[in-house]
Amino acid sequence: FLSKPFDAARLRVTLLNAADKLKLRQQVELLSVKREYLGPLVGHSSAMQAVFDTVELLSGTTATAFLMGESGTGKELAARAIHQLSARAPAAFVVVDCAALTADQLERALFGKSDTAPDGLVAQADAGTLFLDEVCSLNFEAQSMLLRLIQHGTYRPVDATREITADVRIIASTNRDPLFEMREGRLREDLYYRLHVVPLRMPPLRERTDDIIVLADGFLLRITEEEGKAPISLSKEATNALRAYSWPGNVRQLENAVRQLVLTRSGGQIDEAMVHHMISGTEIAVDTDGLSDATRIDYSASQDSGIQPLWVTEKGAIEAAIAECDGSINRAAKLLQVAPSTIYRKIQSWKTSP
Repeated sequence: FLSKPFDAARLRVTLLNAADKLKLRQQVELLSVKREYLGPLVGHSSAMQAVFDTVELLSGTTATAFLMGESGTGKELAARAIHQLSARAPAAFVVVDCAALTADQLERALFGKSDTAPDGLVAQADAGTLFLDEVCSLNFEAQSMLLRLIQHGTYRPVDATREITADVRIIASTNRDPLFEMREGRLREDLYYRLHVVPLRMPPLRERTDDIIVLADGFLLRITEEEGKAPISLSKEATNALRAYSWPGNVRQLENAVRQLVLTRSGGQIDEAMVHHMISGTEIAVDTDGLSDATRIDYSASQDSGIQPLWVTEKGAIEAAIAECDGSINRAAKLLQVAPSTIYRKIQSWKTSP
């Protein structure tokens, strides 16, 4: 409100104050809008909003990042998001599965064997990001090699005589409690503090139930497209069943569950019973509309004879392994001593092969 007559200086101050208030209101509105995506990460729960904030913070630094959380919570996706949002995005993002390598294997895999033509994973990650998955699985010898890389930014290939400078961003992850591992003497104290610069805890799915249907819908869309399936939707009762489950295998288990539901349908809607069957480990009835006549005949004949077809035996073994590994296809593949792609291929073939 301005009383007349008014001077230009007072009018200017009033207009500036009004503009500042409008800008502040817009900023508050922007901050109150929950993001649903950040790079490969998905979720609008408060737990994931905190993750998004930390990922953005980490993407603007060169500090070592330490990601903690249960298996299947998306630690590698968070690491990829940090890389993609950082200045190192144009360079490589290299993943090292520390749990799968011995100290000798790790040394050769990371550092290579030549100083004239560097061929290790560190060299591949030059100017980019090196993601060390399950870093607490390393023995002390391997931890020492990693500590030197972080402290000095240099390494020596296995058969080399000189050191090489490394320009890599280190992101590490673990599904264990690193402080407990350090106190128990399984993780070097100096390495712990080198890694634990900016920690990020990935919440389990049971702490972000608001995200379950957002994730499930995204998986449904992607997997039906990948498999060339007709559109599939979730009934209201099915969504309630998905929300009610605790998902001990977290997002990875949810994705595998959705894939299983898609592979056993020929379109239409997923109902509550299908979800309960899948969760309880009960075999989901195969949609016979997707089977050839020969397959149906052979399957019926095998039931009459009391002998199961080989694919049924394989199916039981694969499903048992997946259940044992809390829904993790990768871990189930290691248990069965096959490649993960083999399991996915077998799952897909159950509907088209005897």
